[in-house]
Amino acid sequence: IVRLFYLADAMVHTNTVTLELSEGRIRKRYKISGFSHMLDVAEQQESRVSLLNSNDKLELFAVPVNCATENIEVIPLMENGESYSIPETNISNQFIIISSKNEVHKLMPRFVNTFDLDSGIDKMERIDNYHLELSKNSFKDDPWIQVLKYFNICVQYEIPFSTFDQLRALSRSSGVASRAFFYLGTNQSNSIEYIQKAIPEIEKDLGFCFHWVAKFDWGKSINEITELFGFEYQEKIFDLISSYMGEIGLQKLFKFVGGATIDSEAVTQRDIIDLRS
Repeated sequence: IVRLFYLADAMVHTNTVTLELSEGRIRKRYKISGFSHMLDVAEQQESRVSLLNSNDKLELFAVPVNCATENIEVIPLMENGESYSIPETNISNQFIIISSKNEVHKLMPRFVNTFDLDSGIDKMERIDNYHLELSKNSFKDDPWIQVLKYFNICVQYEIPFSTFDQLRALSRSSGVASRAFFYLGTNQSNSIEYIQKAIPEIEKDLGFCFHWVAKFDWGKSINEITELFGFEYQEKIFDLISSYMGEIGLQKLFKFVGGATIDSEAVTQRDIIDLRS
């Protein structure tokens, strides 16, 4: 069931998996959601939101988007009877509403706009623009700092990485993906958790794998991240890619990225048939 959720866009709030059980003419159907609660955004332009068809009380937060980098933070919502109020702020009119980390109750992240203003840019064009900015800017520039901030929020609150378009843009090219792998990894306090938990989740969520990255892009990104942190961190940088390749059983690929010659084996039609099965 979890794998089926990854086939769809995690930010489409109507996504469900249907489970149908039948015995003779008796049939039971269950609709399963990846989240326990949905958000009602009918009053978003009045800076109010509420839980859809629920009287439960959740701790909700607003994460501003399309704002200055220094203003990216998690803002608590104020409970106001059956609804929640988004605090008035000059930071942004656009937010992603999330809930606190909870094993039982989990709100599906939802975009809200407190001001009726259409930017005229559709979602895919916006993601492509983010990708372009990440491609041409260095790790010290705002686009990459924003990526790190949104990534850390996803990890801390256990929400899908596809919640933020800046993170969706990472999978648009081999070059940006390899840069993101090292930049995010070197900025985590726990590299083991990054490799074993965060990386598999972001791969499933965004629909790509870091081991698809081209050898040239790995080498280029290693040099760039080494220049940023210094050669004394080079061992940690190589440990990241070594641990990742080891975790997925591709140690030979790590050696290939490092410049070693790998004896290749022919791929037969039988191999392809076995993979397809």
